[in-house]
Parts: sequence; structure tokens; C-alpha cells
Amino acid sequence: MDFGKTARDYGRHRAGFPPEFFERIAEHGIGLPGQKILDLGTGTGTLARGFALRGCGAIGLDPSEELMMEAKRLDREAGVSVEYVVGKAEGTDFRTAPSMPFPPGNAGIGSTGARRLGRFGAF
Repeated sequence: MDFGKTARDYGRHRAGFPPEFFERIAEHGIGLPGQKILDLGTGTGTLARGFALRGCGAIGLDPSEELMMEAKRLDREAGVSVEYVVGKAEGTDFRTAPSMPFPPGNAGIGSTGARRLGRFGAF
């Protein structure tokens, strides 16, 4: 399935997560200013952008370049910067992986991909 064909629709109709979501997970030490966040299956960057707006260094990983182009457009509108990487989690070798990954509700990664990211300190 090519989600990139509907990138503009995703950007328009998927508003992102409410502030309460970020507040709630911050209570558990996730998404605090200065932390690095890896958003697996970022799509249009709703999680990555939300974390960046709260002072995190965010990286969004997704196989769809079109979705991430839409994410960059939305980032410019929000006045925030996120680094985007084209690829699949299970095929990525993050040797300098962020210290705090955050993939809830996003495209799942197989156990092999999770172990690979874990070796580099992402998990």
C-alpha cells in the first residue's frame, strides 16, 4: 500500500495528538525537553512534531518520502524542525540512535528490527 499517494489528505485530516497526550506521557519521563525521540512510522510527523514543539530532538522514520514531505510542510507551518529519514525500522542501522524511542500506534517493527535498534541504545 502506498500511503504517499494520500499524503496531503493525511496532513489535512489527521490533526495529531492533543496536548493532554504529551502531558500524560511526560509524567512518565517521556518527551521531556532535551530528550531525543525516534518516531517509527512517522507518516506526516504528528508525534515527532508534537515532541519537537516540547523541546525534544525528534527524528521521524518512514518508508514514504511523500508523507515526510507533507510532514516537513506541516513542520514549517508549526515553526519547528524535525529530522526525517526515509526507510523501514527493520532495515535501519541507527548507530547513534536517540536515547528515547517512541513508536506507539505507529507501524510496528518486527522483533529483529527492535533488537537491531536496541543494540544501538535506542531501547
